[in-house]
Amino acid sequence: MLLDEGQFRVRTLREAHALAAGLSTLAVDPASAALGLVELLINGIEHGNLGVGFYDKAGLLAADRWEQEVEARLALSENADKYVHASVRREDTRLRISIRDCDPGFE
Repeated sequence: MLLDEGQFRVRTLREAHALAAGLSTLAVDPASAALGLVELLINGIEHGNLGVGFYDKAGLLAADRWEQEVEARLALSENADKYVHASVRREDTRLRISIRDCDPGFE
């Protein structure tokens, strides 16, 4: 394996899918890893960076407008520099992946 450590950042849904696909190749079960990673990355984009709430998302999905809303919010100037960051480190027989967004979080 050539990759021991890496830092990545994504901003869009397309970038999230691409990064999840790439990082999943490092895992023992790539299909499961890809699914989990894309969910975490997209969660960071939509909720952490763009402020799409749970109920907002449910309504957008029901109206088949979720992707359009994400794209519209990504185009806003206040979101231009918001990224989801992923760090990857191989530790002996484990792969440690950390994902963080721009949201300060909550208690």
